[in-house]
Amino acid sequence: MTRRFAKGTAAVFVLSGVIVACGGSRPARTAGPAGSATPAVKASAAAPSRAEVRERVVPHTCATRTKLAQLLGRGAPAPAPPPEESAESAPPPSSVGAGARLAGNQAYRAVAPATVLIRSERAMGTGVVFDPRGYVVTNYHVVADGLQKDFVIKVDVSFGDLTSTGRMSRKEKSYDGVVVKADPVRDLALVKVIDPPAKLASVKLAKSAPQVAEKVISVGHAGIGFLWAAKTCNVASIGERQQDASILAGLDCTRADPASSPEQAARQKKACDEQKKMMAEAFMARTQGLAVQTDCAITHGDSGGPLVNAAGELVGLNQSVAADLATASFHVHLDEIREFTSKFGEEPIAVLPDPFCDGGVSPTLEDVDLDGVPDTLVTKGTAGILGGYDRMAVLIDLDQDHFTRTKDSHEPFAADIALLTLRDTAYVWYDTDGDSRFDLLLVDKGHDGRPDVAYRLEPGGRIKEDKAALPGHDLDAKLVRDPALHTRLGKIATAIGGTRYTSPEAIMAARTITLPDAMLGGGTQGRVIDSDGNGRPDLAFVRGSFSRGLLVDADEDSLGGLKNGEAADEILKAKKVDAEISIITQGNTVWAMYDTTNDGKVDLALMTTNGTDESWLYAMNAWKIGVNKEMTPAPEHIGRKLVRPGLVALPRAVTAFRATAYDVAADEGVGSLPDPHQPKGDFRFRDVKGFPKGTVIEAQSLTSSAMLIDLDRDTKLAADANPEKLVNDGKFDAEIAIVSRGGSEWIYYDTDGDKKYDLVLFVPTPGHEPTQAFRLTPDAAAKGGMALQVDAQAAAGKAIRHKAVFKNKALAAKWKALAPKLFKASSIED
Repeated sequence: MTRRFAKGTAAVFVLSGVIVACGGSRPARTAGPAGSATPAVKASAAAPSRAEVRERVVPHTCATRTKLAQLLGRGAPAPAPPPEESAESAPPPSSVGAGARLAGNQAYRAVAPATVLIRSERAMGTGVVFDPRGYVVTNYHVVADGLQKDFVIKVDVSFGDLTSTGRMSRKEKSYDGVVVKADPVRDLALVKVIDPPAKLASVKLAKSAPQVAEKVISVGHAGIGFLWAAKTCNVASIGERQQDASILAGLDCTRADPASSPEQAARQKKACDEQKKMMAEAFMARTQGLAVQTDCAITHGDSGGPLVNAAGELVGLNQSVAADLATASFHVHLDEIREFTSKFGEEPIAVLPDPFCDGGVSPTLEDVDLDGVPDTLVTKGTAGILGGYDRMAVLIDLDQDHFTRTKDSHEPFAADIALLTLRDTAYVWYDTDGDSRFDLLLVDKGHDGRPDVAYRLEPGGRIKEDKAALPGHDLDAKLVRDPALHTRLGKIATAIGGTRYTSPEAIMAARTITLPDAMLGGGTQGRVIDSDGNGRPDLAFVRGSFSRGLLVDADEDSLGGLKNGEAADEILKAKKVDAEISIITQGNTVWAMYDTTNDGKVDLALMTTNGTDESWLYAMNAWKIGVNKEMTPAPEHIGRKLVRPGLVALPRAVTAFRATAYDVAADEGVGSLPDPHQPKGDFRFRDVKGFPKGTVIEAQSLTSSAMLIDLDRDTKLAADANPEKLVNDGKFDAEIAIVSRGGSEWIYYDTDGDKKYDLVLFVPTPGHEPTQAFRLTPDAAAKGGMALQVDAQAAAGKAIRHKAVFKNKALAAKWKALAPKLFKASSIED
């Protein structure tokens, strides 16, 4: 059976170019039967004339863990100490001792037999035998695609023979290999060959570190050429790539134009610092550790292959190449390899994904359950064209003890649950016993919210399948010991995916209402906008991973000091935004929170769970907020528009909302209710048996409808009358109007026949009784000339009324006859 291999590349921008991993090429057609092998040429051992020179290898952690530590206030890791000075006044000129140099073809003959071909299901690359017992060192990205369902990495390893003509020929038999040690951060892996051939050739590690300008040879299985291909080249530089590149990135931008103003120079400096920061993070996201830069023309398939000095000794491993400059290649440094191979086991290891490293490189700390306490760290990978991300990690501090706990932990965040999505698979970790260590792992292969297998994570890195622990959903309350935390789990699960991740019962149980933090509930990233063009920002559009928000600083006393378009992240995190109105959206739930007295405290909160359309938002719940954040129901606001700048009595609040898509209340009177004459669809006549044409006109869209009823038929209709024009011109005299938006209804009555609606009933759920009633009274100060008053007594009863609602008994009789033809009996007055 022919296997297909896909290119396994990874890339980050490097100055103007791209660093591309060199593993995972398509396999080249190999040579025929192996020829006769020629013994490898051995370098003559020469005593070094001066002390060995080695680079200092320091521990590295993945970029995301470093960013997490900085985000959580633990600071950046200490810089690596400088390398120790040699006792000699100058380092040796190369890593090769005197008398140990070989001709280029002899150095190749020394290393080629120790170079192997590594293949997995979807990729191939190179490795090198460093221990004749059958141990191969290679790049982690070369073997990563060999991950099995038990998290053991298995690959095929092929050897070659050196023929009498000096070229390599692949042996027909291949061998199974398993990974016994892995370090994704440094991109290194150790493969143990199962039952390897006898008398394996192996490569020697050079005694001293490679030197700049030293001649070297790279060997690998380039996907664009033959196997066991050699490239002769020179060492160009040595260092930590992410550090050196970030310095280079800042060289040009730090040179400010002498003619620049102080403000322009400051902006240039800030942009420069951001560029260097992005550069460093981009490199750290790829790999870390000491690297050798050469002018070798390595390419896909060469990854993991040896880089040797003139004596045929290993000084590095092929790793990546700058895509826009084929002569700039990078190799894992000898001393990283030496440290990595100094200790390893013989048994295959479980190479688990890491929720703290594999979700992305830019973490955010968020309050996902909107209770005012940050509880979740989120990292995201690359955004897709159609939305979403190729990877994401959600680390949940379910008991919210990270900032108060005293227990030490090796992890940067006290996560009780972690969810990691990688392409089409989700992994979920649980700390089921509260000892600050994940002990259960769920694997959801299709990422459909229902795990397929559960593993117990034992100390020492061992895993064991546990079928009894397998729950019905990825986020399942039965795996959380403390029942008091089930509600928060349900809320977080609802925010990040709803029934995809948890059960409908868990979501229903989590529907307790908690007042969000007005400043951070929408997220901690965003930008400020100057909506009225006066040079002082008054809006902040903010976002989180599962929520978004709009902060309106109507008096410009906090956002006004920033520049239009400037990031608001720092002022948000410092909680220094004085917003008179905060709009927070999470899923279908939208909150509007008001500081009506402009004293810096929220005193009114409106909320809807029908927020599917920003242009139509109406309060389904409302509370007055006390000094201690106690919530007292405020029914007078239910059924009215959620966004009502008139509540804060600052004229600029109205202006600010012109830059948004929200349906803003025109005033605090009838303008806070939906307008039945402005539906989304066009009005059409509706034929009703037994009633003349023109009695009913209606408009419908996917999410709303409006119906106007002229009971007394006093609207004059021409033969070619257009119902849409009649309404727009104000010539359709309706005594009743029914508006439906987002699953709720408003029923308007002109009870006294003065051609103005004077009673509005609000019905949250059609077919049920109204929960609110409003009386509309003439008011010259209100837009539309009608003020609004709550009439709790008028709310009692059915929505469709025909007895006492009309003073004219003839109209009441017509309405009693017409209503059953339009509405269900359950909505109609008995």
